[in-house]
Amino acid sequence: IQHYTAMIKVPNAEGEIIEIPVKGQFKVRKPEVVIRSKALQILYKDCGNTVDVDVPALGESYNPDFSKSTGGNIIKSATNKKEITIVPSARDFMLSIYSNTNGQSVKIDNLKYNVIKPATPRIALYAGGKEINGMAGIGKKQSVTVKLLPDTEFARTLPRDSRYKAKSVKLMFKDGLGPATVIQTLSGADIQNGVSFNLNQGALKNAYPGAQVFFEVEEVSRVNFQNRSIEEPMPRTLLVLPGVLRN
Repeated sequence: IQHYTAMIKVPNAEGEIIEIPVKGQFKVRKPEVVIRSKALQILYKDCGNTVDVDVPALGESYNPDFSKSTGGNIIKSATNKKEITIVPSARDFMLSIYSNTNGQSVKIDNLKYNVIKPATPRIALYAGGKEINGMAGIGKKQSVTVKLLPDTEFARTLPRDSRYKAKSVKLMFKDGLGPATVIQTLSGADIQNGVSFNLNQGALKNAYPGAQVFFEVEEVSRVNFQNRSIEEPMPRTLLVLPGVLRN
């Protein structure tokens, strides 16, 4: 609430100018900040979260400045003054919104975001273009492909941040009670598009039906929109796909 006093000059009945004191008050409404994005209240850590920040009440006088923020970085759009890309690096991100009006920087609002880590991807086994359950049996003459599948919603929202790679993928064979033997290792694998193995090789050629095979993915990392590799820690249980050979 803002209060004001004023003196109003008006002519009286005799034609003289007199002053009448006036008092009053008015309510100042805080300009509303409107954020448009696919995830309004949640940001993904180490990702390019693009949002459009508008203050409709300011109209054409809105000249935003987003240089003051904590918990990460912001990248301003070269073509749209209202658009920024937020790259959070902490659990919380505070965005301070200013408007440069008449040569002055006027603070509009602070917005606090929750920051979450992207959902963990999963490893899957394919044969003949379809996902299979290796424990249901894999033909020795089949070519199988190991793929890493990003979370569906995350990939839809931020496709440039949902790219993955792996150090290597191993094909292993376990004969009876003995330890597993590495049959083949493919390094620098394009795990997202798929890494293929021929099961009719090495010790697997003479393997009996029911013998166990394993596909192990090593050192998964995510590539974000800046082409920066970010380690993706995953428990070993999620990185190993077991299978059983059949004829």
